[in-house]
Amino acid sequence: MIYLENNQITSLPGTLFPALTRLHINNNLITALSNYILYGLYSLKELDLSNNRIVVLQDNLFSGVSALTYLDLSKNRISFLPGQTDELFEKTYPFDDLSALTYLDLSNNEIRDLPADLFDGLSALSYLDLSNNGIRDLPEDLLDGLSVLSYLDLSNNEIMGLPGNLFYRLMDLSNDNPFDRQSALTYLHLKNNKIKEIPDHVFYGLFSLIKLDLSHNEITDLSSNLFDGLPALSYLHLENNQIRVLSKYIFGRLFNLSDLILDNNRLREFQENIFTGLHRLRNLSLINNGLTAFPRDSFEELSRLEGIYLANNMLSALPVLPSSLSFLDISYNSFLDLPTGTFTNSSNLKFLNIVGNEVRVTEHIFQGLDQLLILLTDTPFMCCVKPESVDDDHCVKDLSEIEKCRYKDDLCYSDAISSCYDLIASNAQKMCLWIIGVFALIGNVFVIIYSLYIAKHATTITTFSIFVLFLSISDCLMGIYLLIIGAADVRYRGVYSWNSQAWRESQICTLAGIIFNISSEMSTFLILSITIDRAFRTVFPMSLYSRKKISRKFAFAASGVLWLMSVVIAVIPAFPSKLYFKGEFYSQSGVCFTLPLTGDKQSGSEYSFAVFVCLNSFIFIVVALGEFCMFKSVKTSAGLMTQTRQLDIYVARVLFLVVATDFCCWLPIGIMGILAKGGYTIPDDAYGWVILFVLTINSAVNPLLNTSAIVWRQLVRASSWERQRLGRTSTGHQIRTDIEMNTLRLDVKNVNCL
Repeated sequence: MIYLENNQITSLPGTLFPALTRLHINNNLITALSNYILYGLYSLKELDLSNNRIVVLQDNLFSGVSALTYLDLSKNRISFLPGQTDELFEKTYPFDDLSALTYLDLSNNEIRDLPADLFDGLSALSYLDLSNNGIRDLPEDLLDGLSVLSYLDLSNNEIMGLPGNLFYRLMDLSNDNPFDRQSALTYLHLKNNKIKEIPDHVFYGLFSLIKLDLSHNEITDLSSNLFDGLPALSYLHLENNQIRVLSKYIFGRLFNLSDLILDNNRLREFQENIFTGLHRLRNLSLINNGLTAFPRDSFEELSRLEGIYLANNMLSALPVLPSSLSFLDISYNSFLDLPTGTFTNSSNLKFLNIVGNEVRVTEHIFQGLDQLLILLTDTPFMCCVKPESVDDDHCVKDLSEIEKCRYKDDLCYSDAISSCYDLIASNAQKMCLWIIGVFALIGNVFVIIYSLYIAKHATTITTFSIFVLFLSISDCLMGIYLLIIGAADVRYRGVYSWNSQAWRESQICTLAGIIFNISSEMSTFLILSITIDRAFRTVFPMSLYSRKKISRKFAFAASGVLWLMSVVIAVIPAFPSKLYFKGEFYSQSGVCFTLPLTGDKQSGSEYSFAVFVCLNSFIFIVVALGEFCMFKSVKTSAGLMTQTRQLDIYVARVLFLVVATDFCCWLPIGIMGILAKGGYTIPDDAYGWVILFVLTINSAVNPLLNTSAIVWRQLVRASSWERQRLGRTSTGHQIRTDIEMNTLRLDVKNVNCL
């Protein structure tokens, strides 16, 4: 035995040991072997020349090595084989002296054509590997005389067709007994070629064939008798072809078939009796075919079926499942409902994958699955109705999450806000929602009424007071939104998980989401408008804009444009378009809107990020610049100022506090949105509190804290001015000035209703 692998040998010496039995020269740099180089090695049984740089096999290279049983020539650069007609070579039989050869590996070379007589004389050959070459055609006589061949690999070539009698030649026709003529071939690999059509009965006579691999070809049709005469076949691979239709009873004589793989074809529907005769079938895979329906009794005869793989199709209903089933994958289909009773006959099912469907959660959806161990689902709250046999950490989106996922209390696969039983899981969040909602509604309704009362009795109505009025209306909408969510929480308390989808897809939920969006964006736009208005009056007191009185009509028109913009931003995602929003923008969460604070890819996530993070951040940057300019102007103002100038400065100071509070609410949204976009995972608790508390608190706090103070101060000052008026003589001009100052200050303080 000589082992010379993994060196840099470029050639063999002229003489070798005659008694040598094993010669391994693989992984070297040999480019050519001269004629008769192995002559005289009568005892040589194994020769490994793999992974060299051999280009040509000489005519008489293997002369004198008649005892050779193992020959590995894989991973070379062989493109020319002796036996071909060439001007420099006569036609010879390449392996004439290798009658004892049982193993021949010519894989991973550059062979294009195979001479018909290439393997003549290899009567003992049982293993032949011709994979990963560039073979285009197979001569009909290629396998003549290889009656004991059990393994044939022709995969990863460019074969376009199979001769009708190619495998018939594997039968021992010299035997008088027809029962002894059967081929010994057990494994046949033809995957990754360019085969389009297969002749009828081409495999007939391969009675010992166990595995047939025809995957990754261009097959479009299969004749009804193609698989006749294959009684021992156990594994049939037909995936990654272009098969459109399967004939009735096409598999009817494959009595021992165990695995049938038909993935990635173009099958749309199945006729009845397709699987008739497959009594021993254990695994059936039909992934990614575009299947729309099965006959109800398709699996009736498959009494031993253990695994069904139906992922990436368009199925909306299942046939009757066999009782032997233990693995079912129906992920990424079009299932909307799995009616109670679907799994009644599937008590042995251990694994179920329903990811990628929009299955409605119902209380008894998994009835009958008493032995289920793993449930894969991405449907919110589906794990809330899982069978008791499934542990919490075995109800996940992906198998890789099983070791990572640990659920707490009753939040089994819920979202950041809801649980299995309640729309709002946290009692603290429930309380905040109702308190903020009630105070936001009542407080802002009071502000609206009070503002209208002041406007009715005031001599002039400023643009500032109009903007404040609409801000109160915007905050009032936020209160309405919160009360809608609170009412839904009460309505579905204790049964939320199996009503979640119905609520999220309801028109009321969509309306609530639109109201929230309008309220939040309108508030932001109005803060920007007020800031710009006050900045010009404070920073440029002598400008034309500051001295010019803006009409009420103009203020209402500007506010109308802002309302229109807010409505458009809120309504666009509600359109039933299937291209981007898919009609799911407001139905992805129990609170009817989704902030871009998670790393999950959701419908409209880019739109949400653009509005809530990018647009609002830009607006508040402009607002911050305006506040800075006003602050600087106030600080540098002279000691003596007119009454109008004093009012503008006072408004600027009050506005700074209002903007600061709103800025503190939106700042976390911007920061968390950018972090989430960068891949950082926002904790569920933080997400829930941001939605239900941070974004909404101003709508309730502003009217509660500021409006009552305004009313009280107004009453006190009115009483004080009345006493002063009765106690001293004042000119008519002074009285009018006091009234005007009183009205302006009241309007200024109303901004805190934000």
